[in-house]
Amino acid sequence: MPLKPLPLDRVRGTVLAVAGGEDALWKALPMAESIADKRGESGPHRALLYQDAGHSVSGSPYIPTGTVSVHPLTRETYSLGGAIPADAHARADSWPQVLKLIGR
Repeated sequence: MPLKPLPLDRVRGTVLAVAGGEDALWKALPMAESIADKRGESGPHRALLYQDAGHSVSGSPYIPTGTVSVHPLTRETYSLGGAIPADAHARADSWPQVLKLIGR
């Protein structure tokens, strides 16, 4: 499935995409790269790319995650890709950058 372009040229702030190269749910890395190639009204957008991380690549590093998810209603199991150490590294590395971006 081809990636659809995201209309980010009118965004007034910086979009920061955090993506794992082993994301099993969607093509996160190419989409994040396409975001970083764009500019908004206030300047370029950014992407933090982690080749070995999966879908659990972003968010607070203080909350444990795994490499699978179970749907709460259907109980179907989904692979998130990546490996726990790679996801943990990506979360620890990206979190301070996210906080800096939002001014915290």
